Amino acid sequence: MRFNCGEIWQSATGLRGVVTKIDDDGMKGHLVFENGEQAVLKYHGFSMPGHWQLAPSFTRPIKSAEELRAIVVQTAAQHPVWPVGMNVAVRAKERPGSWGVDSVPPPGSHIAYADAAKHAANIAFAYSCLFDLAAT
Repeated sequence: MRFNCGEIWQSATGLRGVVTKIDDDGMKGHLVFENGEQAVLKYHGFSMPGHWQLAPSFTRPIKSAEELRAIVVQTAAQHPVWPVGMNVAVRAKERPGSWGVDSVPPPGSHIAYADAAKHAANIAFAYSCLFDLAAT
């Protein structure tokens, strides 16, 4: 067995994480956890009995647009591509609960910050696998 992008894994304590990238033909996975932590893990040790397992279907916890915005910005700000003052705006998508982000450059900036915008979109995708947007 191996990791696959988009899989949701759950620990024995209930913490969930989503696989966002794989290396070594799926034997190594990059995961983003619902608590904001990120890790690169080897499949063999990670999937041992009593550690982590593929999450059964679950209801995604519901977060407000402001909560989701804060989670995305806090995670994105840990990367050097993220400029000081950069932000995101959370927007609802067609399916109830689904969401994405639009990047908001720092005030007074005339640069698009394409790398930061892509970084934020990738983070938002990961968190959208773990959380739904509250109806407004």
